[in-house]
Amino acid sequence: MISSILVPIDGSGHANRAVGFAIELASRFDARLVLMHVASDDLPGELAEFAEAEGLKGPEVPRIVAERILDAAEDRARDADVTEVDRVLAGGDPAKAILEAADARGVDLIVMGSRGLSPLGERALGSVSHEINTHAKCITAIVR
Repeated sequence: MISSILVPIDGSGHANRAVGFAIELASRFDARLVLMHVASDDLPGELAEFAEAEGLKGPEVPRIVAERILDAAEDRARDADVTEVDRVLAGGDPAKAILEAADARGVDLIVMGSRGLSPLGERALGSVSHEINTHAKCITAIVR
């Protein structure tokens, strides 16, 4: 039985597909959905371009962009009638933060994209998703 799903999101296409899959599972199993973003001081290219296009400037930009990413995912979940949605905004090493959040919240499943926005995205399986898949104590689903 799946009662709690963690989905780390970074605004990438793979993460957006993971959000859709996690929302579908949360709806089907009436599970709590935990949306998570691990912010970095340096925005990857696509997010930096988004921030510039939005006219965002200053040290708060990574947090503002993170909140917008979480807002969009939460809106999708609410539109799909997912009733229990939590949000986590963390910093630091993404894999470590995701694993700690999964353990702290006792999630049954982590759903994440196979690659994110980092420059290492050209690999067959992203380094963060590989780390999660290797070390998570719960089931993991990697979405392409």
